[in-house]
Amino acid sequence: MNKKIIFVVGILAIFLAGFACQVSAYAIGASPATLSFSIPRGGYEEKTFQVSTNSETPLEFSLVISNSINTTISVETKDKTAVSGKPAEITVRAYASRSAKPANLDGVITALLKPSGEARSGSGSIISTGVAVRIKVEITDESAPLFQNKMLLISMSLIGVIIVLGGIYLFKFARLRVRGKAGKSLKPKKARKKRKTGKIRR
Repeated sequence: MNKKIIFVVGILAIFLAGFACQVSAYAIGASPATLSFSIPRGGYEEKTFQVSTNSETPLEFSLVISNSINTTISVETKDKTAVSGKPAEITVRAYASRSAKPANLDGVITALLKPSGEARSGSGSIISTGVAVRIKVEITDESAPLFQNKMLLISMSLIGVIIVLGGIYLFKFARLRVRGKAGKSLKPKKARKKRKTGKIRR
């Protein structure tokens, strides 16, 4: 009887050990854990944070912005995955309209990670998890300069120059056309005068 119990326990132990080896858990973290913004009305500010993991398998991630700040915060990232030794970098932009009222907003951006693609055969399941970064946004009573965005100012300047040059070109082209028409209409009159003077001489 004891031999049978030992045999069953041994089989269960081998099964549990094999199952434990197939399950791989990983840890993730965010740095910094908090981002604070202080922006004037009509202005914006950008900061970044990184999502890192100890997983050797690339992990895809998605970002969720809490409702309390989703109208004031936008996120951008070129990275699609995070992997051990290569954290993903996320850019956070906080902005406020010129009609915004002074306020202090508090919320979180949550990064949810999952294995990239399907797990390889025999690798078992991977426990997914997430990490949250706290976001603090202060909208001040000040107003940002009208052209805070330098790229926008440069673009508008180039457009203005193109419009001015295009107007000058069209104006000169129109004048040349008018002169051309006037020259064509004067040539027959001169020819008529010459014919008349020739008849009188005869």
